[in-house]
Amino acid sequence: MATGLNFRSTELNAFLGLGQLPKLDGRIEQRNANMHAFLAGAPDWLRRDYATDGMSSFAFPLIAHDADGARRAREVTDRLEIESRPVVAGNLMSHPFMRSPAVRIAGDALPAAEAIDAFGLYLGNGHHVSSAQVDELTSALRTA
Repeated sequence: MATGLNFRSTELNAFLGLGQLPKLDGRIEQRNANMHAFLAGAPDWLRRDYATDGMSSFAFPLIAHDADGARRAREVTDRLEIESRPVVAGNLMSHPFMRSPAVRIAGDALPAAEAIDAFGLYLGNGHHVSSAQVDELTSALRTA
């Protein structure tokens, strides 16, 4: 038997959630505007070909084309003191829990997952992120 958690929402959670709903559309618009500005201003050494139709962007994905770009992205985020995270969990197949005889993949490698794991990081994108902050980030990335 697998262990797990069973969370049930409470009336207080429902009350708080309902109070946030009127703000949702404006917050999604702000996050999406941030993402479009980020993609327009990001340098060519970062991937920028994301599908944006119907999105509600929660993060700026800084996925470089190579190790040098990944290094530059990390230097910029460190210098600007912007907190970052690995893209999702990186290449899940490299995690110890996946090293099981029951887990198999077709072929020997997952090149896209490996590249994202090696060359990518996420920066948070919320309604509190201003266009000036996005401009500061993209300007610093372009000059890195």
